[in-house]
Amino acid sequence: MDLDAIQQMFFLESEEGLQALESCFALCREGADDAETINTIFRAVHSIKGGAGAFGHEQLQTFAHHYESVLDQLRSGGLAMTPALLDVLLAAFDKLADHVAAAQGERGTPDDSAVLAALAAAGEAKAEPAPAPAPTPAPAAEPANTPVGDDFDALLGLLEPEASAAAPTGGDDFDALVGLLDLDATASVAEQKMRPAPGNLRLRSLAEAHSAPG
Repeated sequence: MDLDAIQQMFFLESEEGLQALESCFALCREGADDAETINTIFRAVHSIKGGAGAFGHEQLQTFAHHYESVLDQLRSGGLAMTPALLDVLLAAFDKLADHVAAAQGERGTPDDSAVLAALAAAGEAKAEPAPAPAPTPAPAAEPANTPVGDDFDALLGLLEPEASAAAPTGGDDFDALVGLLDLDATASVAEQKMRPAPGNLRLRSLAEAHSAPG
């Protein structure tokens, strides 16, 4: 088989590649831009570039190389398929078909400067990273349960802050109560007089109630 026959096979395969590209881009327009579709597009352009280089079609090879570079970023995740990028890829597909026709002598070499500039700009864009998940708020702390004390502990809680601060920490409950009420511990029960310490308003009222004539 001579070189011309082999080159005709290349042109035939290029036409088949262009048809595959057209079908894949139709799927992309419908939102079916999955990995298999993108890989098929990449392989078709890569095959055309390789054959163009083998047969010396430099303009076709150069354009296909730039086209392939953007497609490689797309299939590797470096670029995301967006409506704007799809428009650029479709324009590049049309220009690629023009280059194939020019290589076959069917038309003159197309002006691809605008499309090459669009491909270069698209290749410089980066896919947006996925947003970081929002931090999970820490659960609210459960309020500490205050243990319920006996009656004497409840009585101490009624005292004014300064009296509570002065409350003795040692001894039994009765000794503490004697100190807080300013009782004469040496007197008999009948002789005791309630004398609440200054500031102990609640205990003063209690003492006055007990000392008032019945």
